[in-house]
Amino acid sequence: MSDVILVDKRQEFKAGFDRLLEVALTESAITAEDKCVQEISGHGVPDNKAVDTGRLMGSITYRTSTGGDGPRAPLKPNPEAGEDDGIHGSVPSGTAYIGTNVSYAAHVEFGTKRMRPRPFTRVGCENAVPLIRRIFARRLGGRR
Repeated sequence: MSDVILVDKRQEFKAGFDRLLEVALTESAITAEDKCVQEISGHGVPDNKAVDTGRLMGSITYRTSTGGDGPRAPLKPNPEAGEDDGIHGSVPSGTAYIGTNVSYAAHVEFGTKRMRPRPFTRVGCENAVPLIRRIFARRLGGRR
């Protein structure tokens, strides 16, 4: 009679899955960040261009729950201008934040009494959703 040896591989599987999730999450954050930059630059809709100096466009970045930060991160707030990094506390697991620490970003996104809104974050992230679905399907082996 032969002996049966059971080997518990759950921790290795979880670690491998966590690495795949981190890669998919970071790739998705980069994709959404790129779409937001395209929106603010007026890509496709020149009337929506919201670039004077490029400060806002250059500040768009991401942060993930896995500790990944975009190329412009860590976000460096300017407290004298009333800026912070916009992310308080820990980032929930499986989450990516796309944003900016530029104080006037909300005025561009939502408009003011004297300026029409030029949404770049909401529209950019919405435009990234189909691409993000494909990224997760490819990385984690789901429907394409």
